[in-house]
Amino acid sequence: MSKNKGIVRFEIPVTDINPLDWLAWQDQAFKTYWSTGDGQFEMAGAGTADLISGDESFQFKTLLDRIHKNLAASSTGVRYYGGTRFDGKQKAGTSWQRFGAYAFVVPQFEVVRRKDELRFACNFRNNGENGFQKIQSALQKIRFEHTEKRPKEIILIDRKDLPAKIDWVKDIKRALREFNSGKLQKVVLARKSVFRFSQNLEPLSLLKALKNANPRAFHFYFQPENKLAFLGATPERLYHRLGREIRSDAVAGTRPRGKTAQEDAHFRHELLSSDKDRREHEFVFQWVRDVLTKMCETLQFDSKATIIQQPAVQHLHRHFNGVLRESISDGDLLAGLHPTPAVGGFPTKLAMENIARNEPFDRGWYAGPVGWIGHDEAEFAVAIRSGLVDGARLSLFSGAGIVPESNPLSEWDEIESKISNFLIIMNRH
Repeated sequence: MSKNKGIVRFEIPVTDINPLDWLAWQDQAFKTYWSTGDGQFEMAGAGTADLISGDESFQFKTLLDRIHKNLAASSTGVRYYGGTRFDGKQKAGTSWQRFGAYAFVVPQFEVVRRKDELRFACNFRNNGENGFQKIQSALQKIRFEHTEKRPKEIILIDRKDLPAKIDWVKDIKRALREFNSGKLQKVVLARKSVFRFSQNLEPLSLLKALKNANPRAFHFYFQPENKLAFLGATPERLYHRLGREIRSDAVAGTRPRGKTAQEDAHFRHELLSSDKDRREHEFVFQWVRDVLTKMCETLQFDSKATIIQQPAVQHLHRHFNGVLRESISDGDLLAGLHPTPAVGGFPTKLAMENIARNEPFDRGWYAGPVGWIGHDEAEFAVAIRSGLVDGARLSLFSGAGIVPESNPLSEWDEIESKISNFLIIMNRH
């Protein structure tokens, strides 16, 4: 341990605990969840041993350096989980204010699954006997029920889209006119669909249903207080770093999944042969390649795009592997990679200005980086395919990459496909 008062961590092996079910039974207001689509890692966290958050504008390098300084004084195995706003310069909307411009937490208690190994962990500040007494007291309130919490019956009252379809068409046509200048080449415009229900939602039940419907994704959950949570199942890794080794992905271009194998193959072929989608994907690929080329000693990537399939949609995808230069930090990576043209556009500055002008809502953490930072490892995903639960309201966010060939109604349908997992889950409840 360092002389600094870092975070102490204890772990013990456990059995017969479903991390999500365990988390649903805990009384702490602050809850966190993260899992990878390959089934290799899952973490459910309750409470806060440490929280680094703020409402002010921030620099990724300053923020991540602060987190790494805390980790250097803490036990091995401690991780900070969290994320940031898509655009820290924009004022937060009402529902997003509690999340802050950024927030990274070390949970007080965790249930962690690494492959087939399941462990229960306690994290607490190294404040001598007082810190240990506090964790003993908190441990007495931890519940280890083995049963699943059944969600209540809910009734959908209404739905409102921002922008509405008629305004969406106007917004896309306005964006298409801006391409005539030759400066803006791609912009990703998003829609917010607000669903209002008869009573408060149970966001962890929603996450569990989402995970069951789409297991091959990064699943994330950040709950700063009861009945308020941001959650999602994203296919898009921003990066994973282990030591100096880095992996990243370029994901863009979309088609729905077919109802039959023949229809699925048709959509797949259509996506691979679409000039519009290939151009959209190429923006993302070149961006990630150029950023990582500057930061890596060596970099390898797929020579051509392949298809990555999710239950409701399929995308063009290319994978990167590299070895970082010794001077490159997690702060450098986040500052360089976010926002990619998959969620912002290209050139970045013009696209961000276009989004701020045209979108009639605050994106908040939607499309921002979410993930975790450990001692010598970090992983971030792009917070798409996501929703914000605020009491009895569920706001779903999804975007479409607009290029000169875009058709407003086709882009509207693409967004509807992207939120279809949520829609299917709601229809079952």
